[in-house]
Amino acid sequence: MSIPAAERPANVLCLPPELLEQIFSHVPYEHVRDVLQLQRHWRDDYVPRSFKPQLTFAHVCRVWRNVAHASQYWPGVRLNLYDIERFKEGIAHGHGDALLHVHIDPNHIYALDPERREWAPMLALKQLPRIRTLFLQLKNQDFSPTIGDVTAYTRALGDLAAPELQDFTFEWWADRMKEPCPRLRYLTLSFCDLTTRQTVLHSDNLVRIDLRSVHVFNDIDELVDTVSRWRHLQCLNLERCQIISPNGRVVLSKRSAVHLPELRELLISDIAANVSAFLKHVTFPPTTTADLVFYGPDATPESVVLQTRDAIRHHFDSPEGRSLISSAYGFTITYPLGYGIQFRAPEKRKPGGFWMDVSDDYYLNPQADFSFRQGTSDNASFEESLLAIPSLETVPRLDLSGQTLPVLTPPPSILRRFVGTTHLALNEDRLQLLDDIAEDTQLFPQLECIELVAVSLLNEPKEIVILHALQDARDDRPSLIRLLLRKCSVRDETFARAVFGEGNVQMIESD
Repeated sequence: MSIPAAERPANVLCLPPELLEQIFSHVPYEHVRDVLQLQRHWRDDYVPRSFKPQLTFAHVCRVWRNVAHASQYWPGVRLNLYDIERFKEGIAHGHGDALLHVHIDPNHIYALDPERREWAPMLALKQLPRIRTLFLQLKNQDFSPTIGDVTAYTRALGDLAAPELQDFTFEWWADRMKEPCPRLRYLTLSFCDLTTRQTVLHSDNLVRIDLRSVHVFNDIDELVDTVSRWRHLQCLNLERCQIISPNGRVVLSKRSAVHLPELRELLISDIAANVSAFLKHVTFPPTTTADLVFYGPDATPESVVLQTRDAIRHHFDSPEGRSLISSAYGFTITYPLGYGIQFRAPEKRKPGGFWMDVSDDYYLNPQADFSFRQGTSDNASFEESLLAIPSLETVPRLDLSGQTLPVLTPPPSILRRFVGTTHLALNEDRLQLLDDIAEDTQLFPQLECIELVAVSLLNEPKEIVILHALQDARDDRPSLIRLLLRKCSVRDETFARAVFGEGNVQMIESD
């Protein structure tokens, strides 16, 4: 039963302030859930966060404004540039006392005539001292008409203070900001150079930072000084950024590493030297979901390889880190391009290797909690980083079933470390390992289950060869008692039952 509008304000205003505060705390912003979804922010057809909940809430709750104004979660009103009357209403709402939420995206670019477009940005940004959220997405297929808008915004941002700003998204020239934003919590920037002025990064309250194609720090000392402020940071995304200027890496720094105690998600992609320097000087809990992407020359310098190895070893070389590895669900390896560690079983298992089997939107299946990726086939860099991880001997599951890109079988020096592995997943290109298991007693001595992924068993001669290999492996590993066929094409549904026994061969058609 609906309540007449005239009765709503009185009923609503009777709610205690503590309850209102709790309601508002569920409203503000929708953020992505994990680090492997962070890159979705930058797809042209994707808006980084949905504004519908708080905009609807603000409209419904305008009668609450006097009560809600003091709440730290009050989202304010949106400036609507489609409709000039609503735009002016937004500016004047509450006689200038309401906190503003400004959201301007590419769809606004032709919403105003040229004359209004000249003064509208400046009028909006004159409210900057009281704005809490500022979202400026000016990228467009035809970028040239936006240059004037970008210039107007950046000049205003450079000259005005934003003491109340908590959420800031901008795509150009954020380095012009001179005044600090002490309350800033969420920062999203792209295509800018912060090495000349890092004011926007100097907030002690930052919770989430998303940077794409940004030049960030001049040198390591600057990195350490700035990162040391981020004591409450929970998510850091540095996608294809130049973390440290080339000249800055030359200067040696004796600064000790800074720790990010609350970091939950990290995505970092840069040349190997910069990622390595970051890992050396910035530490974070082993429980942090981390995706490390190295790109650059085919051969990584030995000093960088060793620095990366030492950083990864130090990251996991603690009781908490070793415990995570020991109890991990498993490893995914696509040698020599990358590896991933799953600390927990995925909700939906999909056969795949790291960076090999990917979903339609280019995300790995299964998802890794800690991952190492490199854009080149640098065997030395890969092996040093992987072998630096402690407690590999206790990992129960090893997945080598990546299929999308041509990769190699890891060398025995790596595979022999997985002595505690009980479950091994192989694709058609890795079937040679069945013969290796029979010939090398040090390979997977505790193996209990072999999983074949997307293997075709329709050809009888091929089927016979694989059966013999499975029988030899079974004879040399008394613990091997189970076979799992995932998305395999079989000629005979009784395949391998004579080897493993009735009820020990399972066929799974899909995930």
